[in-house]
Amino acid sequence: MKITYDRFVSIMSAKNKPAAVVKPGDTVVFETRDCFGSQYKHGNEDESDIDKSLINPATGPLYIDGAEPGDCLKVTIVDIKLVGKAQMEKRFFFEITDGLLIFDGKTTIPINPMVGVIGTAPPVGVDVPTHTPGMHGGNMDCTMITAGALVYLPVNVPGALLAMGDLHAVMGDGEVCGYGAEIAGEVTVRVDIIKGFKHPLPLVEKDGVVAAVASADTLDEACRLAVENMAEYLVNIGYSKDKAMLLLSLKGDLGVCQIVNPLKTARMEFMV
Repeated sequence: MKITYDRFVSIMSAKNKPAAVVKPGDTVVFETRDCFGSQYKHGNEDESDIDKSLINPATGPLYIDGAEPGDCLKVTIVDIKLVGKAQMEKRFFFEITDGLLIFDGKTTIPINPMVGVIGTAPPVGVDVPTHTPGMHGGNMDCTMITAGALVYLPVNVPGALLAMGDLHAVMGDGEVCGYGAEIAGEVTVRVDIIKGFKHPLPLVEKDGVVAAVASADTLDEACRLAVENMAEYLVNIGYSKDKAMLLLSLKGDLGVCQIVNPLKTARMEFMV
């Protein structure tokens, strides 16, 4: 099944009507525009001609049959296919050739396709713009969310209402100028429901590394929450709270996902 990019939302909300319905274990392709709504074609467009309602679209939402509040939605990123040129701001376009982003005549960068926005609907009565991260996921801009990653998200409303977009061909941790290499594409995912999941969410797993992702008004607060959530994860798998914190100080890696969105996002990584 494919959800085309014309089915998108600009707000994560329980009020959004599903673009498609699937069962647990199904595979779905999300076709996405870039974060500008694919409105910049040449870089010389007038800002007044740009429809701001199309900025940072998230394709979906997808209704997963049987997902109920309190469940965990497990999203396996099966594949990410990039389409067209990458872009930063309205003026800078980059060709991608043989797995390399051509930055300029002397600099190339290996691509690392990732999903910037992936989230479920927040609880009923709470609406969150797609450019903002939170406990529901959203615009986390976590560089771990690449092909092969597992993303664990809360189910706050029936069906979960999963949506995603804001692909990057490559992005450095922090996204310090406000943009990665923004690009359109297709994300193939498998969706599963986990009942009785006890770990803090959102959670990302890739290549044996588990990361608690947290967002807050300040980066300090986001870091504190990420550490606390990762410590809770370790307690849940059998460590005492004291030993969990010692382990995180010895072999945990605290990283910055992004510092440019309305809420800042950090992650606490641990090799399990």
